[in-house]
Amino acid sequence: MVGWIEIFIPYGVVASQIAGVCLLVGLIVWKAQKKSNAVVEFAGKNATGLAFLLLLAAVSGSLFYSYVLGYEPCILCWYQRIFIYSQLFLFGTALWIQRRDSQEADSPRKTVFVYSLVLSVIGGLIAVYQILLPYLEKAGLGGCASTTVSCTKLYVYEFGYLTIPVMSLSVFVILILLRFANNIKNQN
Repeated sequence: MVGWIEIFIPYGVVASQIAGVCLLVGLIVWKAQKKSNAVVEFAGKNATGLAFLLLLAAVSGSLFYSYVLGYEPCILCWYQRIFIYSQLFLFGTALWIQRRDSQEADSPRKTVFVYSLVLSVIGGLIAVYQILLPYLEKAGLGGCASTTVSCTKLYVYEFGYLTIPVMSLSVFVILILLRFANNIKNQN
């Protein structure tokens, strides 16, 4: 069973990346034509729930890698986890409030994406730095302060590009795209 989950996670990430690209294209088309499309409508209407499910999958995958497979996270991975784990609670609370107070359903949805944007940008920048770290170290421009696990250690390397920091970056980028889709939905 563990082996199947280990195989499934990279495929799940690629599926979410494909969905993110579809949303990005939908947002670009919306921006160019100023008319809504089905992808942006769906993502905007369900942005809070989609973000919660994405974050739940990310946290579950992170915990699976650490506690089931025994992959020890480096310091940069811990920082990214802080920005992902906290958003799970933000979106969970927003969903709970949204369901409880159906008259003001848009209020928590709007607010949560303000907080999410800040957390996603900071977490995404950390992920980009970790992705670039092997190249920066070769050039003598960067390093990792971790004393236990190297920030450049590859526990996962699938499809020629998919590493744990790339998975993390994917989550942050999709959350940012969901924020834009949510804003478009709230404008209409």
